[in-house]
Amino acid sequence: MSKSDNTPDDEKDLFANWVKDVRPLKKGRDKILHKTPQRKISNSGKQDQLEPSENHWSDAHFTEQMLNGADLSQQRKGGIQKQLFKKLKQGKIPIEDRLDLHGNTVNLARSRISHFFHESQFNGLRCVCIIHGKGTHNEHGKAVLKSMVHHWLQQAPEVLAFSSALPSDGGTGAIYVLLKKMRE
Repeated sequence: MSKSDNTPDDEKDLFANWVKDVRPLKKGRDKILHKTPQRKISNSGKQDQLEPSENHWSDAHFTEQMLNGADLSQQRKGGIQKQLFKKLKQGKIPIEDRLDLHGNTVNLARSRISHFFHESQFNGLRCVCIIHGKGTHNEHGKAVLKSMVHHWLQQAPEVLAFSSALPSDGGTGAIYVLLKKMRE
């Protein structure tokens, strides 16, 4: 055992035995991880055509029927083809950006989602993912943020469809959102 390594030999043997079957990924498999794209910045004036929609979202008719952390959340708004919605649910539409809401209050989450949609549409993004969590760590055992995100997505005019994510993207703790194209 060298002076710089104070790990007992039995721990080294245990670790070596544990990872003996590990093999490197095949070339090209490293693209499984999604990278957040660089944001495009433009001074074309398009940004003035689109305002964040949080002012249009109401909690007044929220039924207080909270979703469970394991509940699926999905909706296809009018005009969206069934095949496109199926691709969204299957995670076959590339995710172009993500927003993580862990630790956010309801009011902060509403504002962040609204600005995220505004920026995403401005940059021409169509499919984004919102990570809201499953609500399993709060005092009441209710998925408050998840329930509110579901409620807001139903009202958001820029949202065409949404569906709970695949397990690899966060499962029922995240949601894929298909956005409208911004009008030129």
